[in-house]
Amino acid sequence: MADYFDPSSLLVTTGAVARAVDFNALANALDTSFAAAQAGIQNRSDSYAADTGIADAYVITLAPAPTGYTAGMEVLFKATNVNTGAATINVNGLGLKTITRLDGSALLAGDIPAAGVVKIVYNGTNFQIADNGSPSYALVGTVLTITSPS
Repeated sequence: MADYFDPSSLLVTTGAVARAVDFNALANALDTSFAAAQAGIQNRSDSYAADTGIADAYVITLAPAPTGYTAGMEVLFKATNVNTGAATINVNGLGLKTITRLDGSALLAGDIPAAGVVKIVYNGTNFQIADNGSPSYALVGTVLTITSPS
């Protein structure tokens, strides 16, 4: 009796008999998987979620779920609460990561506003706020320069 191709293993051995029904099942599974990924990209659920945690301990769930934290990973989240100081985020239960300012320093109270959408980027160790939308201030001589982000 001949071996039959098993679509669950995705392995085809020499001399295996392939049935159309197996290939059709595999094609349908791939279509479903690609459709879910495409939907995630189109509606940004792969990188955006509303926070369900508490102040200073943000929790989000992305779909599809990332398998781990990778350097350069960008995440946007809508914070439920303002931060009161140092803060962490847990993405899809992958573990707590500290959120820092862009220069690596600890967050100050109010860096993450309640109901604000925050963009953070993972640097391999921590997440850094990429742009918190706050104006920056610089004192030049006796003139105060105020610059709003664009």
